[in-house]
Amino acid sequence: MSKISEITRASNVASTDLILITGNVGGEQTSYAVEWKNCNDYYQQAVSVAKSGGDFSTIQSAIDSITDATVNKKYVVEVYPGTYTENVVCKPYVALKGMGGIRGVAAITNSSGNVVELPVGGSCGLNQIRVHATGTAKALFLDTGSTFEYQFTDCGFSYAQAGGYTDLIHISSGESKFINCVIDYVSTGTTTGSNYHRVFNIDGTASYYLFGCQVDASIQDADDILDLIEEAGLGSGEALIIDSKFHGYGTADVRDIDIEAPGIDRIIQSNHFHLTGNSAGVGTCYKIDNVASEIHSVSNYIRVEDFTNNYYTNVASSAELLSHFDDIIAEDGSDGDGSIVLASSTFDGHISMTNCAIQTYDATGGVDCNTLAGLAIPFDVEKIKDDMYTHSNSVNPSRITVSRDGLYRISYAVTWNAGANNVDVSCYLRKGGTTESVATRSSAGQSRSGVNASNTATCLVELTKGQYIEVMAERGGSVTTASNSVANRSWILMELIRGV
Repeated sequence: MSKISEITRASNVASTDLILITGNVGGEQTSYAVEWKNCNDYYQQAVSVAKSGGDFSTIQSAIDSITDATVNKKYVVEVYPGTYTENVVCKPYVALKGMGGIRGVAAITNSSGNVVELPVGGSCGLNQIRVHATGTAKALFLDTGSTFEYQFTDCGFSYAQAGGYTDLIHISSGESKFINCVIDYVSTGTTTGSNYHRVFNIDGTASYYLFGCQVDASIQDADDILDLIEEAGLGSGEALIIDSKFHGYGTADVRDIDIEAPGIDRIIQSNHFHLTGNSAGVGTCYKIDNVASEIHSVSNYIRVEDFTNNYYTNVASSAELLSHFDDIIAEDGSDGDGSIVLASSTFDGHISMTNCAIQTYDATGGVDCNTLAGLAIPFDVEKIKDDMYTHSNSVNPSRITVSRDGLYRISYAVTWNAGANNVDVSCYLRKGGTTESVATRSSAGQSRSGVNASNTATCLVELTKGQYIEVMAERGGSVTTASNSVANRSWILMELIRGV
């Protein structure tokens, strides 16, 4: 399992800003860097677009005039202040740069199609450009098939429409880097049916990186769903989100990050997530639907409030969320059957070293604890069960299965009633149905018939993923009279204290 221990920002070197990531990958300590290049710093040729006085009066005509751009001969289209209503199809190695010095002074807008479409055949980027969509338009679109990098620096992407819905930014391939961008999505009123509003729709094999961005989105339709980021088909791509702010408001279901695709390279650090509702729907910061997915969440502030259900995360079975030093406020905690591990994270102001405890007890009793072969104690009531454990109150209720390798602190108590004088009972922990765990045995005796006695122990046990543990009771002396467990007096408590 990959573990991220440090993410730092290196100094600028030749117009390249490095994000250094250090961690444990496959059991080995390693580091790698993500380069944040400003592609507009590398052009050799320029053409201008202006409402008057420029080389061209539309952005598309300026792009179309460039026929010899290559990786070694880059162009920039300098866009002077004004609003340009058109659909822009970019070319490889041709960047767009707003010349007003302020984000949004140079703006592109349209109400249908793709306001800006990126080329799959080569890299390009935008700098200080605002892209505004209305109606059914997408602000930014990249189709499948690209293996190139795209960078958007100090840009604005926005959508505003009464009763409208769209995918504001739709990326299906390549590596897209958003740096210091502001993204706004506003849908007022209602429309027919239950519709999805996606600020970012990431699918295909796309990788995406957000650094220092601000994302605000709100919808008013009570049967619609708002996803600030949805990964619908991410395969080999990565996700890196650092030092950004997300705020979502909706009258139905709202999710900050909705993952429906496999992958483990998702690092989310030092962000601010805030979801607010209108006393309806479900709010979820991290919704992980794919069983092969994993998120590393580090030092984020997360607040989910004013929905019918306010969840920090919803993790599908076999998926995993690793939370390190997050500050979490979410009234209903977590949902789903997947693994959630909190390492020194605060949950509603309380420190949680790990979200990894289970306590169950035997409400029925009646198990003979004085047999020669030994019997497992069934636990048919769960008092506490975190997501990393599997246990059933009715099917093999004696078994507690773990979903992570690690060192577990296990305490148990077995209370039994002596069926005769001088009964001795011995208890121990059994792993995987066959192996007695060393140094887990306890012994107790009762000299008087009809009187209770208890076996108790606390011990440390190494367990591997998928292994189950049971509490066994067997005869410890020569008296053979049945001595049954007492209802509501036998229990087990398990905690993960060191994960592997």
